[in-house]
Amino acid sequence: MWRVLALIPLAACGGAPTATTPGSPVDTGPPPSSPPSTTSSTTTTTPPAGPPSFRDDVVPVFYRSCGAGDNTCHSRVAFHPQAPECLGWLSLEDAALGSINPTNGEPTGCPDLELHERLLQMPSWACVVDGMEVPYVDPGDLEASYLWQKVLADGLHCYGTEQMPPDVDLPDEDRAILRAWILAGAPVP
Repeated sequence: MWRVLALIPLAACGGAPTATTPGSPVDTGPPPSSPPSTTSSTTTTTPPAGPPSFRDDVVPVFYRSCGAGDNTCHSRVAFHPQAPECLGWLSLEDAALGSINPTNGEPTGCPDLELHERLLQMPSWACVVDGMEVPYVDPGDLEASYLWQKVLADGLHCYGTEQMPPDVDLPDEDRAILRAWILAGAPVP
């Protein structure tokens, strides 16, 4: 059973920072509206033989349901890491992010991290349980993976937020992809 010890309030999805306007000091340009294209050009109706592919299966879930490609909840403009901790709101955009503040172009003093690195290396810094920051993804462990907890109606929801995505259930197929990927050890490219 999770016991939340400390909470740090964050803006809800609708209050996430927005992209800069064209001509401003940093024009991040339009974010990708869909994940980078994959090598497969066919659609199958049968599940893959092995664990879900991070690039072909997991990343598209983030673009369909989490605002990764449209400057909303979990796009690049939401991720504002600051040194020395280099933590920030989670961006689920499939790009190396972190060294440059996307809204003002200033260096953050933090390294760029690829999406899979953010998921596996960064803790959900505003969610502390039993004195420890909860990881976004703990490979092989659904109970300890905050990403998984957020897609469950009765999961752990820190900082006053609800199930993600808000106001709608993640489709069962997408939930099954995330579940299988985490249980398989969250393999990355």
